[in-house]
Amino acid sequence: MNESMTSMGSSASAPPTSLADRVRVLLAQVVRDAGFDLVELKLSGGSERIRLQLFVDRFAGQGSVDISACASLSRKVEALLDVTGWWPERYGLEVSSPGMNRLLRGREDFERFAGMTAKVSVLNAEGQRESHVGRIDAVDEDGVALVTAVRKDGAEARAAVAWDDILRATLKPTMDEWAALGAQLAREDAARQGAAGDAEGDRGDATDQDGEDES
Repeated sequence: MNESMTSMGSSASAPPTSLADRVRVLLAQVVRDAGFDLVELKLSGGSERIRLQLFVDRFAGQGSVDISACASLSRKVEALLDVTGWWPERYGLEVSSPGMNRLLRGREDFERFAGMTAKVSVLNAEGQRESHVGRIDAVDEDGVALVTAVRKDGAEARAAVAWDDILRATLKPTMDEWAALGAQLAREDAARQGAAGDAEGDRGDATDQDGEDES
């Protein structure tokens, strides 16, 4: 199974075998503690200067990723990398949201984005790479079903893909789908910020109460 689908595999507990794996293991906890999901990690460049790209997302229902959040996470990642003893001194770091063509890593991602258009690359029976593009329609323990076309009579053309056959999968949303997702994330952002404001108010009330008790 391709590493893009590791959330469906059984090798998650295996020791890291590459620099990218080593960095992913190192950063997983600091990214999660900051409230993010590490969707994808890319390394490029050479021995003179390495470029590290982190694509992070909030967990389902938690809203979007903004610039200030990326900047804050970047500082935490830099601090961790700088004390490893094995990470090169010269490197470039980029932290951003996954964007429209977000990587889909396994069943949980497909379920989260059900109803949106995705591109799924597989190996066919002849061992050649081919891609299916369609709306995510059904997801179960065996794989995912895409609606790849709707005929004039309303009948749907479908492609069923098993998890183990997937090489790489990404979102390929239509503009309408992307706009709808943006609106949903905006609502989630407002709810998250409102909850944070309520929590801050509760802490202030508790502090005031403590002061009154002491007097």
